[in-house]
Amino acid sequence: MKIKIMNKNSRTPAGIVALMLLLGVCGAWKAALCDAPQAAEPSPAYAKYMKTAGGVAAEMFLPGYWVGNSQLLDSVLMSPERIRAFNAANKNALTTESGNTTALTDIGDAISGAFVREMAGAVYKPKPSETVYLNGAPVTEKYWADLDRRLHLNAIPKTVSVRFGYAVFWTTLQAYPVRDVVGEKDDLLFDKMVRSNCRPCQPLAVVHESADGGWYYVFTDSYGGWIEKRHVALCKSREEWLRRMEPEHCLVVTGSELCLDDDPYCEELSGARFPMGTALPLVSPDEAPESVRSRIGFGCYAVKIPLRGGDGWIRDEYALVPVSADVCVGRLEFTAANVLRQMFKLLGRRYGWGGDGHANDCSGVLRDVFSCFGVVLPRTSARQAEASGAAAVDLSGLTDGAKLDMLKKTRAGSLLFFPGHAMLYLGTVKEKPYVISAVSSFSEDRITVLSVNTVVVNSLTETYRKDGESWLSHLTTLIRFD
Repeated sequence: MKIKIMNKNSRTPAGIVALMLLLGVCGAWKAALCDAPQAAEPSPAYAKYMKTAGGVAAEMFLPGYWVGNSQLLDSVLMSPERIRAFNAANKNALTTESGNTTALTDIGDAISGAFVREMAGAVYKPKPSETVYLNGAPVTEKYWADLDRRLHLNAIPKTVSVRFGYAVFWTTLQAYPVRDVVGEKDDLLFDKMVRSNCRPCQPLAVVHESADGGWYYVFTDSYGGWIEKRHVALCKSREEWLRRMEPEHCLVVTGSELCLDDDPYCEELSGARFPMGTALPLVSPDEAPESVRSRIGFGCYAVKIPLRGGDGWIRDEYALVPVSADVCVGRLEFTAANVLRQMFKLLGRRYGWGGDGHANDCSGVLRDVFSCFGVVLPRTSARQAEASGAAAVDLSGLTDGAKLDMLKKTRAGSLLFFPGHAMLYLGTVKEKPYVISAVSSFSEDRITVLSVNTVVVNSLTETYRKDGESWLSHLTTLIRFD
C-alpha cells in the first residue's frame, strides 16, 4: 500500500503526519490533505432503489464513471494566478438596467445615490396578465404599494455613505424587505421575492435601509438585495473589511455543506450551516484557545467565524470543525476531475430558486462548486455564459449533429448553456451526451412536464423543453477552462 504523505495543499508539519499515521486515522488524514475529494458512491447492490432519468444508468451516479483513469482530467485547468486574473476580468457584476456598472471591491466610502436608487428600485412586479399569490390569496395592488413604501427610495441622498460588513447566516437576498413567499398558486418552491443566496462570511457593502429600519440594502460580489440587519455584522472600516476577505489561511467546505455541532454555549453557532465553497478563517493550535466552550480541540480544526455583536459590529467566535468533515485546508486544485467530484456531492440535492431553502439553482450550484477552487463565477447563467477569461464556443448556429461532434471533443467538466439554464458536461456515451445540473423541470416524452426540482444527471438527447425540442437542440454556448 502506498501512502502519500504530503501534497501541495498541505501545511501540516511532519511530526503531526507521523502521529496521525501511528494512530491509524487515515480517513481523517485523507480529508485534511484534500488529496482526492470523493462523493459518497452508491453500491451497485442498491441500484434498483435509485430513480434515474431516461437513458441514465445507476453507475452514472458515480463520479468515477466519468473521471476514470484519464490523466487529461487531472491536469490543472488554471493556476492560482490565472484564477485571480479570471476573477478580476469578471468582477464588474453590479449592473443597473441603464448599463452603469461597478465591482464590489471597487466601492469606496461613498457611492452615487442614483446608482443605489436604480439598483434598489429594479424590483419584481407581476405583468398585468399575471396573477401571483400570497398565503393562497391573489396579491393586490395595495400590497405592492405598501412594499414600494418600504423601499424608502426617496430617502436615498445624492451621495451615499457606504458601510461594510459580512453576512453571519446562510440566507437569501430579497427583492423587497420582507420574507413573504409570493408566487404561483400552491407553488412554494419558486418565491419571486428571492434574488440570490447569501452565504455566511460573505462580504457586503451596506448602502441603504428600509423604512422600518429592520433591513439593509446591500451589494454582494454579483447582486443587490435586502437582508435583515440581524444577519449582518459591520466592520469598523473599509480597510478591516478588505483585510478580512483574504485570511492568511482558510478551511474550505468541500462537502455539500458543513453543519457545526450543537453548542449550548453559543446559540449563533449551534448547528450553523455553511454551504460548499465557504472559506472559514483557519487558526493554528497555538493561536486557538486551549478550550473552546468546554471542548478541547483534539482531532479538530479551529476556525474563527464572524458574528454580529450586540452593537451591530463584527466579532469573531472560535469554532471547532472535525478533521473527519469534508473540508480542505486551502483551495482545491482546479482540475476537471475535482470539478466532477465536487459536483457529484450535490447530486440529488433540492433545487432552490435563487438559493432559497438552503439549496441552489443551476447557476448557484456551479458557483458553489467553483468556489472550492477560488473561482468566482458570475451569479446568473446568462452572465456565466458571457464570462471573460475562458474559452467560449458559440453553438447556437450548429445542427444537432455538429453539436454532438463538438461535445465528443470536449473535456468533461466544461460548462454548457441554453437560455435560462447552466449545466456541467460529463461526457458522451453511445452517442448520448450527458450533463449534471440543478433542474427545475423538463420533459421526457415531449408532452408531460415533470417538476424535477433536484440536482440530476440526464441525457441532452432524451430530455426536452416545453417546446418539445431536446436540450441538445437548445444548446447555445460552451465554456471551456483549458
